Amino acid sequence: MWAQEGGTCSGAINPLTSGVSTTAHVGRTAEAHGIGVGVMRAAEGCVRRTVALGKGAVGVSRLAEVLGRR
Repeated sequence: MWAQEGGTCSGAINPLTSGVSTTAHVGRTAEAHGIGVGVMRAAEGCVRRTVALGKGAVGVSRLAEVLGRR
């Protein structure tokens, strides 16, 4: 969670690296069942970009920072 006092973004419970692997798995499963996953793939792409910036060990709130860079 984002700690405004310390400016940290802990991923102790669910780091982005875990989230991206989960999203990829759920996406593949949904596609196999004929379910559209366009929005999920867009979210996965955002998470992958954040991980590529070296932020894989932090939590999902770090995505706001990456999205704000656009």
